[in-house]
Amino acid sequence: MSSEKNDGRISVIIVSWNVREFLVPCINSIIAKTSFKDYEIIVVDNASSDGTVETVKNRFPSVKLIENGENLGFARACNIGAKKARAKYLFFLNPDTELREKALDNLLSFLEKNMEADAVGAKLLWPDGNYQESYRRFPGTFFSILEVFEFHYYFPGNSLKLCSVYGPKSFEKSQEIDWVVGAAFAVRRDVFEKINGFDEDFFMYSEDVDLCKRIKNAGGKVYFCPDSEVVHYRGKSSESSDVRGSEYYKSLYLYHLKHSGNAKAFVFRLALSLWCVFYVFTVFLKVVFLGAGKRGLRKIKNKLILLKWAFLE
Repeated sequence: MSSEKNDGRISVIIVSWNVREFLVPCINSIIAKTSFKDYEIIVVDNASSDGTVETVKNRFPSVKLIENGENLGFARACNIGAKKARAKYLFFLNPDTELREKALDNLLSFLEKNMEADAVGAKLLWPDGNYQESYRRFPGTFFSILEVFEFHYYFPGNSLKLCSVYGPKSFEKSQEIDWVVGAAFAVRRDVFEKINGFDEDFFMYSEDVDLCKRIKNAGGKVYFCPDSEVVHYRGKSSESSDVRGSEYYKSLYLYHLKHSGNAKAFVFRLALSLWCVFYVFTVFLKVVFLGAGKRGLRKIKNKLILLKWAFLE
């Protein structure tokens, strides 16, 4: 995938899109919290309009900046960054994150000490220091349908959720897991190139679970490293949404089409369509009779986008 000579220990790849206020402290945290110097930072900007490019050029001249002419999505932008990377390891980091002390040191040390680990994820934390879900089991079709019906949104403590997540005690130690949340994880460059990087059919969402699935299918292993702590300001770019956005479900369908088979993917898509019809009807009645206002209209718009996709695309 890359023709450039290996140089340095690790390449930090950050994809940005109109997140300048988060990107600056993110880069500062890498510089301040990493003890070694032989790393590079690559920012791949997806045509931001908030002054991100100018800020990076002026404040971080040593950062390798790649300017895309349009928003190419997360997966494709990551691949572009990986092609320009020069190190043995690739560390993909969301811009709405901040590294804690020696987070990158500990992640790199884990990879160098555990040669069987092809990829390793960091321990994600909320800004208040509480633990944020950092890895999960591979999603089955039934669990994904429950997500479509927003079952876990309305009943967050249900026991069925354990079909897709790990128990809370499992986050206290490093261990092999199914897949890591893509906000902060490292992968061996040769492994990344062997499986042809991220699948660019995923515009955003599910590209991390798909990558880990393909690593596993190729005989590799994915691990979790609790000693590498990263604060994640999760959902800032989509905080106006009440629940999962349309892109999330489109990507989840693509994942099942790719890994679960046509029949199960069809069932998932059918369930999604039926739920959208029901949701639009009930929320519309609520808006008419109870005056739910802009929030209710936003929910309807989100589901109509999904319905259009489900029936016409």
